[in-house]
Amino acid sequence: MWLHNGKVFEEFHDGLVSGYRPVELPTLKEKGIHWNGGKISLSLWESIMGFMIKSYDTHKEETLLWLMYNLDTGMWDAWAPPQHMNGMSVSADHSSPEFLEQRKKWGAGWVVGGTVHHHCEMKAFASGTDDSDEVDKDGVHITLGYMDKVTLDCDVRFLYGGVKHKVNLLEFVDSEVVFMMDIPIDDTVHDSLVETYLLSIADGDFPEQWMENVKKKVYYNPNQRNWQTPVWNKNSALATYPNTTTKLATYDPLAKAVVNNTPKNGVKTEDMPPVVGNQTQKELDDEWDLYFQSQ
Repeated sequence: MWLHNGKVFEEFHDGLVSGYRPVELPTLKEKGIHWNGGKISLSLWESIMGFMIKSYDTHKEETLLWLMYNLDTGMWDAWAPPQHMNGMSVSADHSSPEFLEQRKKWGAGWVVGGTVHHHCEMKAFASGTDDSDEVDKDGVHITLGYMDKVTLDCDVRFLYGGVKHKVNLLEFVDSEVVFMMDIPIDDTVHDSLVETYLLSIADGDFPEQWMENVKKKVYYNPNQRNWQTPVWNKNSALATYPNTTTKLATYDPLAKAVVNNTPKNGVKTEDMPPVVGNQTQKELDDEWDLYFQSQ
C-alpha cells in the first residue's frame, strides 16, 4: 500500500501492464477506543455514589476517589486517599504517612486505573485543571456534577497513550442487571435509562475511612487568641496543633513564619495581616501585597 496526495494506492503487475491503482477502503463507521477489561461492579458504583454525595453534603467542596484496578483478576475497587479539599479543587496528600500506609495495603497487581471527583453544583466537564492532571495518567476519569440534584451529571474521559477519548459511563460500569425488560426498546433509550439510574443512586455504603481521609485545607490566623504553638513536621503538608484539630496549611511563606516565629521580609509575626480560616493562597498573596504597599 502507498499513500499519494491523500489517497491510498496498491502496486499491481498484470501481464504487460504494471503500476499503481487506487484502493477503495471501507468506511469507518465508529471511531474511538474501547475498554476490553473488567467493569466496575454495580455494588462498587453504589459505594462510589454514596461517598461522593455524602462528602458533598458534608463539606460542599470537591472530593476525590481513586479507581484501583487489578491487572491479574480484572477487578475494580476504589479508594479515597488522604486528600486536601480547597473549594473547587482537591488533591491527594502524597506526603501524608497515612497515604503511604494505605497504599501499601493494595499489594501487588493493583494499579491506579482512574479517578472520580465531582464539581459540586456545577455541570460535569473536564476543566483545565482536570486536563493537566490527567494528561499523563492513562485510565478512566469520571467527573460528576449537579451534586445538589436528584440525578447527577456525568462526564467520562478515557486516556490512553496520552490521548483523551470521550466514552460512555456504561463502557466501564457493569449495569446489565439494572433493567430487565420484556418489551422491545431502542438501545439508545435503554442506555439513557440505565445511566439515569446509575446517576440517581444516593444511599450506597462505603468505608468510614474514606470520609476520615478527607481534610479541609485551612489557613491559621496568627492574630487569633489562645492559639497553641504548632509542631512543624517537615514530612507533612500540615503543622499540627497539640490537643486541637486545628491545622496549618501548606502556604509556606506564612506557615513557616508562624511556626518558626520568624519575620517575613522583616515583618514580625505579631505584625502579620489577619488571615481568615478559608483563604486561598492567592488571597493570602494579595493580602501580603496590600500590607507591604501600606508600609
